[in-house]
Amino acid sequence: GVEFMTRLLDDGVPFLVKRNARGARHLAGTALLAKAKEMLEETRGSIRAIAAQVGYDDVYHFSKLFKKYYGVSPLYYRKAAIDTE
Repeated sequence: GVEFMTRLLDDGVPFLVKRNARGARHLAGTALLAKAKEMLEETRGSIRAIAAQVGYDDVYHFSKLFKKYYGVSPLYYRKAAIDTE
């Protein structure tokens, strides 16, 4: 989850990003949202379960961040992905 991604980013990013904790958190969050997006496309897990699997305990917070980043809610994104199959 979040700890794994944070550790991965801490070990694998350039020095300047390491020094900027906000930047590292943003990169970790972006990677987690990308994984969630992939899971929404490829699995039938609930939004709550997918949020938990990528490290978000609060499904509301996860949904809010997902919408901020992708422009649509996770539920809407999944419905659109299913409709294009």
